[in-house]
Amino acid sequence: MISRPRCGTTASTGRQSPPLLIVFIALIPACCWIYMLRNEFPWYRVDFISKADQYKNANVSLAQRPSWKRRGVVFLKTHKCASTSVFNALTQYAVRNQLSIALPLKRKTIFPKWRRFSRDMVAPLLGDGERYDMILHHTRYDRAAMRDTVASDAAWVTIVRDPVAMFESYYSYYKLAQRLHVDLERFMRTPSIFFTRLLSSRSLDVPARNPMLYDLGLDVADFDNETEIRQKIADLDVEFDLVMVAEFFPESMVLLKRLLRMRTDDLASLRINGREEASKSRVRSQLAARIRAWNWGDQLLYDRFQRRLVARVAAYGAARMQADVAELSSASDSLGKRCVIGVSSEKKGRFASSATMVKFNVKSDEPECALLAVNATTAWDYMTRTTIDL
Repeated sequence: MISRPRCGTTASTGRQSPPLLIVFIALIPACCWIYMLRNEFPWYRVDFISKADQYKNANVSLAQRPSWKRRGVVFLKTHKCASTSVFNALTQYAVRNQLSIALPLKRKTIFPKWRRFSRDMVAPLLGDGERYDMILHHTRYDRAAMRDTVASDAAWVTIVRDPVAMFESYYSYYKLAQRLHVDLERFMRTPSIFFTRLLSSRSLDVPARNPMLYDLGLDVADFDNETEIRQKIADLDVEFDLVMVAEFFPESMVLLKRLLRMRTDDLASLRINGREEASKSRVRSQLAARIRAWNWGDQLLYDRFQRRLVARVAAYGAARMQADVAELSSASDSLGKRCVIGVSSEKKGRFASSATMVKFNVKSDEPECALLAVNATTAWDYMTRTTIDL
């Protein structure tokens, strides 16, 4: 007769098997890890990653990429200047064409905010001395360090915005009315007092004065130095191949397409991070004048590159520009019709901003559409998960 093993033992050895309670306790850390993973990497990100893999696997190899396309891009992503729409279009292009992006080492969405860019901030996706195809994330401009990091054929691009509209958006996004307990109009009566308070806390990504020039490498100590400001603007005029202007966004995208020798479909995208009209404050002329006076460095910067862009648009040809804007708009509209299944609103901001943003809900079961959900975090997840272990 074959004797049955006693409860709690194994038939082969007769050793005690772990009690169910011990097994249950052992499973708790694994369940917690899975829970944290799900919260750190929501399912839409996992879906984006799998669909991006499908797109990549269906794409041409690096050696087969069309040689007429310019690979390298430095996009100096300025704060609150419609830069996220450009960032997303270029990131999607990089994923489709297997281009490398220099990614932040510690934070997924931004390089260290109070230092200029340097190579030691970059996640080590490539070996020492190897160059990345693109730099796209928020960072402070440093020409020499970026030149040593990115491909030698890189195009240098940034974007500026009217300082009044930019500063109103900045004030809303960082929730300064709630943080300082004053509205924008009260802030602008004595801006230096509030500026000093915010600067000492270093709680913002960019200072509450001349934020565009700060992103582009000007130090706070030079904010009242007209000679330094004018020289910085003159240097930027030489160093950048294209300075886009938010108020001429469609025309700027056409010029970007031409600069990078892309097809229209390469830059077809959705306008990301736009605020609903109801979330925008109307700035009266007197307040606008104070904002321009406080941010006079940014105003000089904007005036110069707004004139530059208008001249470039004129040189491009009115009829040709109109046709190319319409073509890019049609491609983007077509993409939206294929991929967008709904539009919703969401509160967004680094500090629980009261601004209400437009959010596109896209189909997640098609690779082309899943790419439209790419952002700084999902791109970081996708590009680092199989390359390095941070």
